[in-house]
Order: sequence, then structure tokens, then C-alpha cells
Amino acid sequence: MEVRNYDAGEVIFDEGAPSDYAYIVLSGQVEILKRTEKGKTRLGQVGRGEIFGEMGLVGEKPRSAMAVARHPVTARVVDRQSFLDMLMRDPETVLPIIRVLFERLRLMNTRYAETLDSEPENSPFAAEAVVRLVPLTPEATSVLSLSGIQLEHFPFRVGRDPQESESSPLDYNDVAFPDTEPFRLSLNHFMIERNDRGITVRDRGSRFGTVVNGTRIGGLARANSMVLRQRVNEIFAGPDDTPFRFQLLIDDPSAADTRP
Repeated sequence: MEVRNYDAGEVIFDEGAPSDYAYIVLSGQVEILKRTEKGKTRLGQVGRGEIFGEMGLVGEKPRSAMAVARHPVTARVVDRQSFLDMLMRDPETVLPIIRVLFERLRLMNTRYAETLDSEPENSPFAAEAVVRLVPLTPEATSVLSLSGIQLEHFPFRVGRDPQESESSPLDYNDVAFPDTEPFRLSLNHFMIERNDRGITVRDRGSRFGTVVNGTRIGGLARANSMVLRQRVNEIFAGPDDTPFRFQLLIDDPSAADTRP
């Protein structure tokens, strides 16, 4: 597979360009941007070991967003034929790409449902906004420190640590928490993403859903995502008695305080 280098600020691929390759980041950081009437909006950021442009392996639809090197970037480039060859010869090599593709499939239904409902407009937070996930319960502190973790990339995925009997290489989480039966937390439960609506919590198709600032999303609820507000947000993953409870703190001096 070819390895390419990109300078800081260089466009790796542009919105509307042909989808010919997927990219595996070896070093540096890449921003995923979308052009809107108000200018460019950052959809996400990927770093070392992460994949972007993966839809170039499964279709020929033009790129729906642009990728720009935030810092000098070295990336391995994978074309469709190389991907298929490796899938036959050495599937372990392409497992990270398959994991990303399955994550897209998990989210397809939730995103489609949202197109059926109008959603309120919200001002995006600045790119410099500091986002921190803080545990509120002993179960949450089993993995996170009391001070929490600052999110360095989006989307940031949260789920359950699989038991030995159900371990799957297709689970895709940035942080996973141990749980015991009856499970409250799903293997792939929720994610925190940045999009043109702001910073959002999205349920990833969990069994019981996720409560965000008192409102349930996912599970049997119609809505699957909710835009967060400035400063303090609460996220409870699972049913009403779930022990997996968090605060999500957003510090963005440029944003208006939207607390009620």
C-alpha cells in the first residue's frame, strides 16, 4: 500500500472529488470539513491509527466532505482492489477498515429517522471548544479518572466491554466499560460528535437508549440524537436505573450560554 505525506493545511481530498481511496493515518491529524452557506464546518477530526474516506472502498459516489491536514500528515492509502486482495489474504490487516464500515451501518437507521423530523437550529461551537467527559458513578470511574477525559477527536464512541463469550472484532469504541448481566450498557451505545448543528450526543442503536439532559434518545424513542448546550450536560446510558452516568462539560468562550 502506498504511503503519502501531506503538509499542514493541504487538502487531501475535496468535497465532490471521486471516491477512490481510504486512508489510514500513520501520524498527524486530519480535519473533516463540510462547506455550508456560513463557510466551512468541522465534522470531525482523526488522528494516528484512525481511518477516513472509507466509503471510497464500497462505492463511487463523490466525496460528501473534504479532508484537510491539520498538521503534517503521513497516511497509508488503500484502493478498492488492494482492500479486496487483503481481505482474502490477510483479513486482520483490514479489520480496522471493516470496523469503521460496520459503524456506519449501525448509524444508518438513526440518521435516516432524523431526516423525517425537523430539528431545531443551533449555533455550532468554535473549533477550539474544550469538551470533557466526566464520570458521576463508581461504575463510570472504573475506566475514567475522577477528572474525566478531554475529547481530542470526534466522533468519540462509548460502549460496553464485551464478555469473553460475546467478543466481536467489529465493536468500535474509544472507551468501553465493564458491565454485568442484566446489561444496562450496549456494546456500541452512544457517541459524541461535532457537526453543523454543534456538539451532539447520538445513540448508536442501543437496547435501552440514552438520556441526555433529561430527554431519552434511541431505544424506543423516535429521536436518536440531541444537541448539547454550553457548559454542563448530563448523559445517562441505559435504562432509568443505569449506573453509567456522566457529565459532558463544554467550555467555549465564544458561544452564548444556552442553559435554560
